[in-house]
Amino acid sequence: MKLSMDHVAIRVKDFERCKSFYKKYFGFEQFDSFDDPPPIGKEIHLRSGDVHLELFMARESKDPELDEIGKKDRGVCHLCFNVDRVEDIYNRMKADGVPIIAELVKATFDSGKWCRYFFFKDPEDTVVEVLEGYYS
Repeated sequence: MKLSMDHVAIRVKDFERCKSFYKKYFGFEQFDSFDDPPPIGKEIHLRSGDVHLELFMARESKDPELDEIGKKDRGVCHLCFNVDRVEDIYNRMKADGVPIIAELVKATFDSGKWCRYFFFKDPEDTVVEVLEGYYS
């Protein structure tokens, strides 16, 4: 199985202020964006070298379990692993009773790139995303 760290998502209240900050001090440039339905929210993707940050503004949903993804309004939101077969991991976790908080979906970004992903909670309640695509 291929496994790599994909990105760290940071919840923000002001995209432009944060984007400018990370550009000024670390050279980050925006390379993509995505407007996901609730509870995920709007994302701006930044890159500097091999480092990928996702600035993330969560939306509220009517489903309390899904709100785990965006329960705070700022700070670290989740970490993400990129894999080559997301469906295999998703099915194993579902069968083992791992708490899935956002089901497996396919998304297309503003750039036209695609990915498939889901979110789960680890044994310590850390929100983790598993992603296939985008860089593949």
